[in-house]
Amino acid sequence: MKIIFTAMLLTGCLVLSTARAEMLYQFKFEGADDAARLKSTGTQKVAAELKKMDGQSVKFHPDTPGGSGNSAEFTFRPGGKRGAMLLVPGSREKVRFSKAGEKLSLSLWIRRANEKEGGILGNFSGNGKTGWLLSVLENGSIRFRSTAYGHRNSVLTAPKNQWTHVAVVYEPGNPNGLKIYLNGTESKLLSTSFIGSKFPEPGMDDLRIGAGSPGQYQPVCSALWDVRLYNEALTPEAVTKLYQEGRGKGK
Repeated sequence: MKIIFTAMLLTGCLVLSTARAEMLYQFKFEGADDAARLKSTGTQKVAAELKKMDGQSVKFHPDTPGGSGNSAEFTFRPGGKRGAMLLVPGSREKVRFSKAGEKLSLSLWIRRANEKEGGILGNFSGNGKTGWLLSVLENGSIRFRSTAYGHRNSVLTAPKNQWTHVAVVYEPGNPNGLKIYLNGTESKLLSTSFIGSKFPEPGMDDLRIGAGSPGQYQPVCSALWDVRLYNEALTPEAVTKLYQEGRGKGK
């Protein structure tokens, strides 16, 4: 199993043996500020780019479930439709996930700052026809969107001003191949659009963290910590361990 991208927002390395994964990307945000050092320390030597929209930037604060390191806070101006994001150049080939047999797992911690809908991470296109997107809705439901699955929303929700662990397992082409977990518990899913076995159209854009799609840049307006992407399907046991490890280190 390989991690294809890991954004680590903590002091030191989180032990990866839980997921039995080889890390390809790692971004440490310890001591980060608005000009954060975002160079990868993983096997893929890339650097994430901070992008400002509507004059907003990513803020880094020493507030994480682990009680150390920093979380990344994404905000936007009242009335504004755009906000800051992190862009991972050269990642498009590694995050497309549209072919038979491909698998994608996501793991992250989120603390919602308000009751607005926002994109957490993904490579969904501005035309709405390619790629995938993980987002949070106004009521705290977690949504995964792709051109094959349409919108799938979790029944479980992430409360405001509390750290919540979110994990997603996605297998393109499998009509039952989408699972969303909150705090280690698998959630029932609600469908708000077409769900089928058709393979999704591959995303043509690089990975974005903290925004929706090009031209929209709908910010998540939340704090994020320890964001990971895997090219394998995490088991329920692995999801539980990730949640327990993060929760056990702090609040």
